Amino acid sequence: MTNDRAATTDRPRPEPPAGFTLIELLIVVLIIGVLAAVAIPNMQSALLRARAAEAVGDLQAIRVATLNYLVDRGEWPEDDRVGNVPPGLEDYLPNGFTFERERYRLNYDNWSSHSPRFIAVTVETGDDPEFGDMVLAMLGSNAWSDGNFKFTWVIEWLD
Repeated sequence: MTNDRAATTDRPRPEPPAGFTLIELLIVVLIIGVLAAVAIPNMQSALLRARAAEAVGDLQAIRVATLNYLVDRGEWPEDDRVGNVPPGLEDYLPNGFTFERERYRLNYDNWSSHSPRFIAVTVETGDDPEFGDMVLAMLGSNAWSDGNFKFTWVIEWLD
């Protein structure tokens, strides 16, 4: 007599099917889509703030360099074209500092002989008004816009 019970337990059990069902895959894709819809605008906003912070940092570096130039030489650096470092100011800026950036250009303005008289730096953003608005918001006082793509920060008002 054979043991029927032993015979049934010796049979290999069928393996569960490998892979995912279509419903499981659709649920995963839906969840990833919802997460991406939430994350992408936040990431874009963070990138915009980071770029604006870089520009504000550049403006601060120019401000410090300009004031050091004034202390050492007794005069403000001369004005130059948009994207050019004013002559003599490169010695006061960090190594490799440039006024031509990937997303914006800088322009040092010496209006000491004009009316009103001031020393300023302008960020020209090209075609990105959101970037310029963020720079303007970070600068706070002593800053203004031409209403388009130029955002100027006054270093010093002159009497």
